[in-house]
Amino acid sequence: MPAKQNRKILVVDNNPVFLGLMKSFLKKNGHQVWTADNSLAALDALKTNAPDFIFIDYIMPDIDGGKLCRKIREIQAIRKPTIILVSAIAAEQDIDYISLGFDACIAKGPFDLMTPKMVQLLQRPHRKTHGVDREGIYPREITKELLVIKHRLETTLSSISEAVLEVTDSGRILYVNPAATDIIGKTELELLACDFQTFFKKGTQKKIKRKFSQCDMNPFSPECDFELWNERKVTINISPVEEDSTKKILVIRDITEKRLAETELNFHRQFEKLVTDVSTRFISMPSDKIEKGIKAALKKIGCFAGVDCCYIAQFSEAACAFTNIYQWSQHSAGLRFNPSDTAFRWYSEQLKQLNIIHIPDLDMLPQKAKSERSVLEKAGVQSLLHIPIASDNIIMGIIGLEIYSGKRLWSEEMISLMRIVGEIFFNAIKRAGSDKALRASERKYRELADLLPQVVFEADTEGTLTFVNRQAQDYFGKILLQDQKVSMFDMILPEERQIARENYRRVLKNNDPSPRQYSLRKSDGSIATMIINTNAIHHHGETVGVRGVASDITERKRWEDLYRTLADKSFAGVYLLVEGRYKYVNAKFAEFVGYDSEELINQKSINLVHPEDRKATWENAIAMLKGQRTAPYEFRILMKSGTIRWAMETVSSVFYDGKRAILGNVMDLTERKTAEEQLLYLSTHDSLTNLYNRAYFEAEVKRLEQGRRFPVNVLIADIDFLKETNDTLGHWAGDDLLRRTASVIRQVFRHEDVVARIGGDEFAAIWTDSGQLSAETVLYRIKRSLSNHNKAYHDAPLSLSIGIASGPRGCSVGTLMREADKRMYEEKAKTRHSVGTQQIRRVK
Repeated sequence: MPAKQNRKILVVDNNPVFLGLMKSFLKKNGHQVWTADNSLAALDALKTNAPDFIFIDYIMPDIDGGKLCRKIREIQAIRKPTIILVSAIAAEQDIDYISLGFDACIAKGPFDLMTPKMVQLLQRPHRKTHGVDREGIYPREITKELLVIKHRLETTLSSISEAVLEVTDSGRILYVNPAATDIIGKTELELLACDFQTFFKKGTQKKIKRKFSQCDMNPFSPECDFELWNERKVTINISPVEEDSTKKILVIRDITEKRLAETELNFHRQFEKLVTDVSTRFISMPSDKIEKGIKAALKKIGCFAGVDCCYIAQFSEAACAFTNIYQWSQHSAGLRFNPSDTAFRWYSEQLKQLNIIHIPDLDMLPQKAKSERSVLEKAGVQSLLHIPIASDNIIMGIIGLEIYSGKRLWSEEMISLMRIVGEIFFNAIKRAGSDKALRASERKYRELADLLPQVVFEADTEGTLTFVNRQAQDYFGKILLQDQKVSMFDMILPEERQIARENYRRVLKNNDPSPRQYSLRKSDGSIATMIINTNAIHHHGETVGVRGVASDITERKRWEDLYRTLADKSFAGVYLLVEGRYKYVNAKFAEFVGYDSEELINQKSINLVHPEDRKATWENAIAMLKGQRTAPYEFRILMKSGTIRWAMETVSSVFYDGKRAILGNVMDLTERKTAEEQLLYLSTHDSLTNLYNRAYFEAEVKRLEQGRRFPVNVLIADIDFLKETNDTLGHWAGDDLLRRTASVIRQVFRHEDVVARIGGDEFAAIWTDSGQLSAETVLYRIKRSLSNHNKAYHDAPLSLSIGIASGPRGCSVGTLMREADKRMYEEKAKTRHSVGTQQIRRVK
């Protein structure tokens, strides 16, 4: 009995002679045959082909046959094929091919002994087989020895802690040991055949690619850190395989714990250095700068320690409460837990005993601290550290840390360092309090002005300076201390003096407080760019001069110019928004949206966002600016031409000309989105007919069974005489019949109805009947459509056998499909009986 013809068969074997024999034999028996000489080529072939049978050699030069079989079983886009193992080692060892996912196994040997077994499997692919027929196959000692060596090698690789990968010269993975799946965080099947570089974070992929490409020239290059997609830190060694120049060996070592330990140690060292620096500064700090020094030090400590609020609070024994709280906070509200509340009995008891209040987690609070926990929860404090500072066993106050967005366990070393900082602060406060009484009130203004980092000045109505602070003297020299008159305009560059005088008159006349930017020449000859804020000075209702503060923005201006240069050369679109309008765009962004750069300035940014995406884009941007989101977000952009493009964006908060601004970076995602939509279409549609494929149809059947509200109808249709057409006119003619059938059936149904090609010559449709499209209506329309179609193809008419079944709400769709299939075959039998060989001759 000959095997059923027209099977689609893929043969995978690295032996060109065997591939040639298989291809010749299978084609001779009327089958379509593809061949692949390695597993990667087979997987690539399966992206565009869906075979009925796959023959796979067990020993392959890249991915072995067993793993390839399991990899194929996970491919959802193809129907479940019959996979047959072709094993040359079947005589040397028993292969549990069933557990590997194979349907059958043929022992490789003399080809004439194998062909009857292949024919038998092609005739009855679903027949269960047990064991391997070894007739004519004999064990080979060399093969046994190689298998033992292979087993020892795999055992060794399984026992090491480093990840070992074998990859092609293009980076595709051929082998991974168990440690690789643990370190990378993917299963073996997820890793095999994939590009290993995709499992590293995008920021390190270029460095990986460079190291990979250079390993042939320098296989012992120094190790450096890389970051995997799962946040793990690793080092990687890449070595070429001497026996095969197309392959490389990668050894990946997980150093996450090591780096964490180094980070923790470095944190302690840096914090100790910070405390030493703070201590040194406060030893010689003038008393009038201590308060500022404390706030600056609290900010340094808070930022370095990664807390939300850092503060000290003095304890007043008379009031039995905390006063004079110095604090730094990342939030405008400041500290959220006031320890002065007399209801906090547990807290008060701890302070009386000078105990450290260390609350890494609110769940660790004792039952006695109900009140404290309630207040902390309400305030949003998740972790807290209060260290009492005492002198002669009398509490002076506390130094405290609050965390609102996490939990923190502080080490003994960190607590000791914080205690030292607290003692420094309280000693400095005590010294400052003693010195404060000695200050003369008339010097207050100058001292405050001298503390400022900006230039502070006063001038009369002509612009002659009447007062300057120490910063001004440092900038413009001792000439300002002399009795001679000095005009503020003499320090401004000549080309800007006229506009400066005009602005000065506006301040005197209208008290215009707008900041102005000027270029001033310093005493050393250098040029400083300064922002000057001014207010008119009034005395008895008369304007007598101007008081101003000048801030040096030279460095900031230099960095702004540098950033603008970098942004102009960036491959990404870069823009700057102030109050929602563009103040700067680079050429890449203007090109992306199809405008000239000048056209975009002062235009509202939201106008370029697709109306359907505006709300989500706004919410994502706000979340990123607040630190609640870190991943880029996607949206559609409306170009000037009206074309829609996809973009990926990140935003951050910056200052521009003294105002809060938004810095945005935009990348073009249009090509990637188009590719994703194409891939989605290909995964649900039949490429020949453009109808839905079998996988989509079966998924839709399940969906209808779970939630339909109306009676359901099922249609099964089969092309008559397709095989005869293929045999006589060729497969191109058969493909044409398939496309014509799809056209005839599709035009009968509504857009929401599911019409699919579910087999070689078999079509199906399923639709709910809400009173608009009954089974009788569909059958009548198909026959009418078929009749009209055949008028245009009278030389090659199309004949269909159709079965339709309908059922009420709640019936089994599977039962309806079997009933429709039965009716279709009954009609096909009638058609063949009535037409007979005349139809065959007409097709010829």
